[in-house]
Amino acid sequence: MPETRDFETDQMLSLLAEALRSGPGSPQWHEAIRMLRAQPPGVQADEYQLLCDARERLESGKSYRSIRAGNGFTRKLMQSMSKTGGEKRWFTPASLVLLLAMGVMLAVIAGVAVMIHQGGKSSDKAGAEGLNQIRFTTSVIPTTRFDTPPTTLPSGWRSVGTLPIIIRNGLKPGPMPPATEPSTALLDDRYLYRVGGIVSAASFPADLPIQMDLSFRVSKANDELWVQAFVCDHPLLSGAAEPHGIVCQIKQDEATVFLGGRAEAHGQKVPLNQEFSLRLTVDRAQAIIECNGQRLYAGPQPLDSAMPHYVGVRFVRQVDSKADRPDRPDRFESWVTLLSAGVQKP
Repeated sequence: MPETRDFETDQMLSLLAEALRSGPGSPQWHEAIRMLRAQPPGVQADEYQLLCDARERLESGKSYRSIRAGNGFTRKLMQSMSKTGGEKRWFTPASLVLLLAMGVMLAVIAGVAVMIHQGGKSSDKAGAEGLNQIRFTTSVIPTTRFDTPPTTLPSGWRSVGTLPIIIRNGLKPGPMPPATEPSTALLDDRYLYRVGGIVSAASFPADLPIQMDLSFRVSKANDELWVQAFVCDHPLLSGAAEPHGIVCQIKQDEATVFLGGRAEAHGQKVPLNQEFSLRLTVDRAQAIIECNGQRLYAGPQPLDSAMPHYVGVRFVRQVDSKADRPDRPDRFESWVTLLSAGVQKP
């Protein structure tokens, strides 16, 4: 068994230790190899033993022993980080972790909200498309042409409002009555507007899909007389701002959809001096409104599902003494005309 060498006094072992610390290719490594090869033959035989002794000495050397955290090291480190110089820090490690957790939670909530919103849109679209697939083949109020005889209001409809309605080459507003005439439920302000029209004589169950087909002609684009086709849960709607109304308004030469008093779609132009169509399709939850074959709106509707539905058409005429000509009480007559109306169910 080879003799034990003294690491502290043996120059060769010290040199080998430095070589091993520095690694292959270092000057210390080359110097150690040179000295080993220069040893007498008997001593060279112990080359591998020298290397083993040097390696063992390195592993047990005091300056190369492993250092591990003691008890309470992490707690003390965190405390020292959060209390630098005795000053309070707003962003401590704990608060940073809390902020990160809150950020993750907000991201998750936002993602769920987007999914619900998109899911709601898909559901609305699917519901409207389901309504669009229904075939309305049964007449509830037969389609009537008002520009041909007879000149009386057909069964299934009744007139409402303080603005008189006449049937002469179509259904239209008649001469304006005196402004001091008592108002009715259809009158928003008897000194500003008068409203009159027709409404279905009977109501329809809320769960019964219905479709109202209308045709109009507008001969003059103006803001003194306009027309509204509506579906409501009360037979005497006073205007587009009703809380539960579905209204398609033709004013000037533009069609606008109101749901519960709020404009949902507008910008569809209607042709002047030409007949154009308007269709309102409604069930318990959905509505589709089309003008001249172009879809204006498709989606949820605001009617009370516990209340029956009414359909109708009303004319709104501005009261302006300066604009009214005593010699032409019928000057508004041909501006907006309802040419036909009918209601169907599946």
